[in-house]
Amino acid sequence: MRSLQPETPVPLVEACVTSVAEARAAERSGAARLELCVSLEVGGVTPGPELVEAVRASCTLPVCVLVRNGPELPPTTGDLCRLISDVGDYAAIGVDSIVAGALDPRGNIDSAFIAEVVSAAGSVPVVFHRAFDESRDLCEGIEQLAEIGVARVLTSGGAPTAWAGREALRLLVGLASDRITVLAGGRIRAEHVCDLVRETGVREIHARASAISGIAASLGLPGEA
Repeated sequence: MRSLQPETPVPLVEACVTSVAEARAAERSGAARLELCVSLEVGGVTPGPELVEAVRASCTLPVCVLVRNGPELPPTTGDLCRLISDVGDYAAIGVDSIVAGALDPRGNIDSAFIAEVVSAAGSVPVVFHRAFDESRDLCEGIEQLAEIGVARVLTSGGAPTAWAGREALRLLVGLASDRITVLAGGRIRAEHVCDLVRETGVREIHARASAISGIAASLGLPGEA
């Protein structure tokens, strides 16, 4: 297992959590931010407000809330309306980021919908979720998201895993520059996280709660082993 070289910045580690217990464990293990959702077996859906408030009350970390109805792509008009309503509701209670996303029927970023999400979120940053990896043109997509004002995009570089997509991630990081953050995610593990950071230049990584302890230890972050 390699360690980061001194000149390589240590990335921010975001943990995907589905419960208060996972959130607390991720915080103890060295995560710097949480993405909260439920039903990971279908890719994650919107958590209820009670869970959001419980996690926010139990942790000191920023909490990003996934707003997603289910795995269907593209979502129906009714789905999109409900999502926009949820975005407004969670922005109003002061969550730290809203995680959302949608593609149009042709497989492109649904720019009109995302612009509505950014508007409904107000001052709350918006993150485009991994529907991005199903889009027809990742390079064009990241340009669109940057222009709309999306803060981050969660991506594996269009591959099944972030490690497999590392060449595309490196390209996306270069295109993003300082306009939008590339949040690398997709089965990131302790044994390759340092090489992934070095080879791609990503400054933020996303992983499930169960992987956080090993990832944080590999990166030299303080926390429980």
